[in-house]
Amino acid sequence: MKSIGPKISDRHYEMLKALTKFFEGQRPAIEQAIEETHAKYIQKENQMHIKVEWSTDAIWGSTDPQEYDWQQSEANFADSLENHLYDAYPTADIQIIKGINDRIQVNGRTDDDEVPWIEQIVSKVWNGDSWLTQ
Repeated sequence: MKSIGPKISDRHYEMLKALTKFFEGQRPAIEQAIEETHAKYIQKENQMHIKVEWSTDAIWGSTDPQEYDWQQSEANFADSLENHLYDAYPTADIQIIKGINDRIQVNGRTDDDEVPWIEQIVSKVWNGDSWLTQ
């Protein structure tokens, strides 16, 4: 047999044989782990991503927030909205963000077919006054 690499000691050769044998025995488990990881990645890629950005001005409108515990009310609004969205889209990745814009994005798009349905949920939560705390 012709050597194609650097010479190694008999001890190292035996260690390489043992490692090779060990990993061959682990091959089914390694392949299964790779497949499961890939499946989770594909599932995450196919998962709906919903992002709702809301502003203080939009939820309070002409109402004076000083009449309410505005911090708790805003936290209640975000929690209630998140719960309603998870009820409608249980497997979605949902983000509720307080910002300066009022925008709904589904998979990064504001013109997705689901946006009007999500707008209805936002409106339902906003029109219900259960989020307001005095």
